[in-house]
Amino acid sequence: MPLIDVVFLLLTFFIYAIALMVQAEVLPFELADVTGGQRPETAKLQILAIGPRGEYIWDGQVLTSDQLDQRLTALGSADDNTAADTDEVLFITMAAEGLPAPAGTTDPNDPTADQPPIDRGPVMFDLMQRLKQAGVERWSLVGLPDGGAP
Repeated sequence: MPLIDVVFLLLTFFIYAIALMVQAEVLPFELADVTGGQRPETAKLQILAIGPRGEYIWDGQVLTSDQLDQRLTALGSADDNTAADTDEVLFITMAAEGLPAPAGTTDPNDPTADQPPIDRGPVMFDLMQRLKQAGVERWSLVGLPDGGAP
C-alpha cells in the first residue's frame, strides 16, 4: 500500500516539473489610458397607464382617445427629430385595481366609476397599433415586480 503513495508522489512531482518547463509566450501590448467621460444625458420619461376600465392616464391626467392620439403623434415626431440619447421614453403600465388613483384622474360625476374592471388586453393591442401609427419607437411595458404592491 505505501508503494502506491510513492508512485503518486513521483507522478505529481513530474507533472509539476513539466508545467514549470513550459513557458507561455504572450504578445506584449499596452493598455489604453482611461480618462473620465461625460455623464449620459437622461431621457425624459413619460408614463402612460391603462386604467382598470380601459381609460388612458398620461402622467396622472385622464385622456380622451383624441388627446392620446395627439400626444402619441407629438412623441413620434420627437423621436424622428432628436438624437437617440435625448429621446423621450414612454413607459406603459396597467393601473392596478384597488390602488388609489393619481390626483386629477377621478371624476365624481363619471358614470363609469362604478363599472367593474374590463379585460385590458384589447385596449393594449389597440394602443400598440396607435404607437406604430404615430411612429413611437421607444416605449416599454412595465409593471410591479412579482405582482406586489408599489
